[in-house]
Amino acid sequence: MDNAVRKILNQYQKDAARTLNRDTENPLNNYLLGIMGEVGEVIDVIKKHLYHGHDLAKLPEEVGDCCWYLAAICTTAECGDLGGCWRLSSCRQRDLEALALDAWTGVNNIRLCFHCVLPGPAGRGDTLRTAVGYLLRVLSAMCEAAGGDFLRVLDANVEKLWRRYPEAFSAAASRGRATSGDPSASL
Repeated sequence: MDNAVRKILNQYQKDAARTLNRDTENPLNNYLLGIMGEVGEVIDVIKKHLYHGHDLAKLPEEVGDCCWYLAAICTTAECGDLGGCWRLSSCRQRDLEALALDAWTGVNNIRLCFHCVLPGPAGRGDTLRTAVGYLLRVLSAMCEAAGGDFLRVLDANVEKLWRRYPEAFSAAASRGRATSGDPSASL
């Protein structure tokens, strides 16, 4: 099963790479800010579920968006494939509240790889791969704890990206979502 998940993650990374923003001066900072924002959205969905009685309907889409940023970080930082990152980590938590806290720890570990470790792919190496793998495992466990299917989340995210960016990412298409009626435009 784990080998199958790794293969699916590697294919997901290839599919996600089609929509990378290649016209930005510092793409890694873009993706770091993105993963921080998306993990915040995942945590907010869980907080509202636990303490305000909301359902978890938005969780799969937010988890998918987090996975896209993790794929973008791995691709851009040249630190290997998502399947390899997955192999390096594990997550034993099954409680949504603890997983939400673990997600924030995971995103901070990724951030620290870029600001406290030697610059360049060689300096980040296994530290970044392990941090990405840990956050992937946390996101997968969140899906499971909420009764969802992590691999289905990845498929749905790729489908959304194909609808949103049929050719490739473009800043104009991204800006146009806010007025196009795209239900995920506020993401």
